[in-house]
Amino acid sequence: MQKIKRSLFRYLNVLIGVCFFLFFKPSVFSQSAKLPFSVSGQLEYAKLLPHHKMMYPLAEQDFLNFKIDFSKQRTGKFYWEQKYNYPEVGITFLYSELSSPEQIGSAFALMPFMNIFLNPNKKLRHSFYFACGIGYLTDKFDRLENYKNIGIGSHFNAAIRIFYHLQFPISQHFSLESGFGLTHFSNGATMHPNRGLNQMSVGLGLRYQNIRPSLNVLVADSVFRKTWEPQFYFNAGYKRLFVGDETAYGAFTLGTAVLWKYSLLKAALLGLDVFYDASDVAFYKVNGTILPAHRFLKTGLYLGHQWSMNRLSFGIQFGGYLYAPNKVGDVGDFYNRLVLRYKANKSLSFNFAIKAHFAKADFMEWGLVYHPKFILR
Repeated sequence: MQKIKRSLFRYLNVLIGVCFFLFFKPSVFSQSAKLPFSVSGQLEYAKLLPHHKMMYPLAEQDFLNFKIDFSKQRTGKFYWEQKYNYPEVGITFLYSELSSPEQIGSAFALMPFMNIFLNPNKKLRHSFYFACGIGYLTDKFDRLENYKNIGIGSHFNAAIRIFYHLQFPISQHFSLESGFGLTHFSNGATMHPNRGLNQMSVGLGLRYQNIRPSLNVLVADSVFRKTWEPQFYFNAGYKRLFVGDETAYGAFTLGTAVLWKYSLLKAALLGLDVFYDASDVAFYKVNGTILPAHRFLKTGLYLGHQWSMNRLSFGIQFGGYLYAPNKVGDVGDFYNRLVLRYKANKSLSFNFAIKAHFAKADFMEWGLVYHPKFILR
């Protein structure tokens, strides 16, 4: 409790300093009416969520987070911006004290984000906030010096935040801001251990916006016909087999899917995956079992949904294994993905995904997606 009180006092001093600067130096941020943007600071009270019984010793105490967002509201130049209620895009810096200073230390993260308003024309605005970037944890697992940190085995990790936000204006430029949600750190099994760190937090802060941007008016939707579109993809990544293993084993995915585009910006999909994981082969070899290569193939069928934002799309997928005779570890019969894609041209997209078994990451996927030119109406 004393640590939280000292941290709270320190963070409030920082926040008061930022507010003082904004109140008395507004000209610094308002020189160009063509570049409207916002800056906000928020203090959060957080708890570690131990999703595995071995994680409970790391949840020693509650702790504080502090984040600063720099953002700009989209003005509706593109169709997706208007349909998603003129969202904000920007970058956030997060500092988290974490729950066990001796074992897991503290965390820093830098994450691009999107904040989608759910009721943009109301005084009290609420929104869905999603951020994804890179995080740095000051302390990681070490089998000699930090063997109690069974959550994270690397300094650098993926950082993801999903939040519900509220904004209440108190003047022309200032708003109170609050929210609650989840933050996740994971290295995608590129190093072990990798149980990941999940935290829930609730925060309160202050937001400054120099001017309100001029928003384009939504025009009538262009003529749209629902279509079925096939795609083919290949992904590759790597993972470690166990704690202390220095070998990086390749993990590969070959697959196909059919998208049902029921709007210009949204699509449902049904897909089929074929996985090959070299760490499975190594595991059985260490235990004296040699099997044919095809016995290590796994196939899965999944359902998913994706949301498009011009060339960028975000998707979620949930699937189950159809054929997986030699799975390693307690992975169960189901898997899921978070997917980011960038469309380079009409035929090719770049793919990044995190494949997981619910809360436990399996491996990170990087790859290419091929979109044939024909479509089915």
